[in-house]
Amino acid sequence: MLAPTHIPVLVKETIEALAVQPGGRYIDCTLGGGGHATAILDHSSPGGQLLGIDADPEALKISEARLQAYSSSTLFINENFANLQAICIKYDFFPDHSGYSIAATTT
Repeated sequence: MLAPTHIPVLVKETIEALAVQPGGRYIDCTLGGGGHATAILDHSSPGGQLLGIDADPEALKISEARLQAYSSSTLFINENFANLQAICIKYDFFPDHSGYSIAATTT
């Protein structure tokens, strides 16, 4: 069986809405397949950091593999984004921008 292909939508709009800049800190609240996270990390290099949250441990494994090149810039959390404030406090990770990426996951 082939692994599902993840094709993120509205990537350009997400990058613009988050005003992604090199060296910035960003949060992807529904990491899923890591498509938006990849774009955020690409645009925030050098020095960008990303906190990736997903309630699905399998999605986290897929994203960790996809984002291996950014391993020193990413933190993956298996949690529900409804607990975002507690997650940010626990890991002392606060984004540079008041927005964050939240997208519905479909299969």
